Amino acid sequence: MSLFFIAGFAGGIIRGFVGLVKYTMSYKDVAIRPRYFIGMILASGIVGVAAAWAIDAIDITIAGIVTTSPAFALIVGYAGGDFLDTAFKTIAGKKLLS
Repeated sequence: MSLFFIAGFAGGIIRGFVGLVKYTMSYKDVAIRPRYFIGMILASGIVGVAAAWAIDAIDITIAGIVTTSPAFALIVGYAGGDFLDTAFKTIAGKKLLS
């Protein structure tokens, strides 16, 4: 079971790195603050664990795949971070526009 949550954490961390790469490629002269970077990567990992835990708690099978596999947790961890990123941008965008 701990491998499941480690995979969820890894999925969140991967999402954090992908976000960083997209950000650095989008803008010129981007300064990366080490403390902020480490904090955001850890937060992404925690979101990945939370997303994996939520899916594990539901205890469902999708297309014959048991959802407690580490590979599934990795995907869910990545998707959980992506979901929060999109939700934040939507909420922040609405506040900025109003």
